[in-house]
This record gives sequence, C-alpha cells and structure tokens, in this order.
Amino acid sequence: MAERTVGTTAKNLLLALINATLILVIICLWLAWKVLDAAEGVSAQLNQATEAVLPLREDVAALTAEIAGARSDLAELRSAEGAAAAAGLAERLDRIEAQLEAVTGTIARVQADPDALIDRAMTRAFDELRAIVAELVGLRGRPTGG
Repeated sequence: MAERTVGTTAKNLLLALINATLILVIICLWLAWKVLDAAEGVSAQLNQATEAVLPLREDVAALTAEIAGARSDLAELRSAEGAAAAAGLAERLDRIEAQLEAVTGTIARVQADPDALIDRAMTRAFDELRAIVAELVGLRGRPTGG
C-alpha cells in the first residue's frame, strides 16, 4: 500500500468536510423550503376559512330578520282562524331558531378564538411535514442500486 503524506490526508479530509457541509446545507434549505410551503398552505386555508365564515354572518343576520317577520305573521294568524296551523308554524320556527342559534354560536366561537382554527391548520401542516421527514428517513435506510 502506498504511503500517504500528511498533506494529502489533510486535503482529503478537507474535501470530505466541504462535501458533507454542502450536503447538510442542501438538506436544510430543502426542509426550510418545505416548511415555508406548508406555512403558505396554512395561510391559504385560513383565508378560505375566513372567506367562508364572513358570508355566514350576513346570512345569519338575514335569517334572524326573516324569523322575526315570520313571527309577526304568526301573531296575525293566531288572531285569525288558523290556530292549529299557527301552532305548527310556531314549532317549526322554534326549531329553525334553535338551529340558527347553534350556527351563531359556532361563528361566535370561531370569531372569539381564531387561534383554535390556526392551531388546527398548523397541526395539519406539521403532520404533513412530519410525513415527509419520515419518508426521507425511510429512504436513507434503503440500499442504493448499483
């Protein structure tokens, strides 16, 4: 076996160090890119959620006004001859009003605590990122073809 000089060994070690450093930098940049991509996805989901909730608020206000109008019509029916129809209509309005209150409560919870929505979106994004990292770790254990 040929003898190596200290200079040749130092040169080879320096090249190996540079090679390993560049590989680590590339991996870190790729992971950072994936994290930023996941954060962008979370931001898009939050925008979609906000766009979905705001029109609901207006719809709830319109339904509330409509229920108030129906209640006034119901009062007129009660004064007339349709007492049985008025009772059925009153029950139906009560059910609709209960559903409306449930929707209003949901909207109020989202409005009061948007952090829960953000936490859910962040958890989903990091789960996706964790799956990518697990796949990379799995690739590391596979033998290379050659």
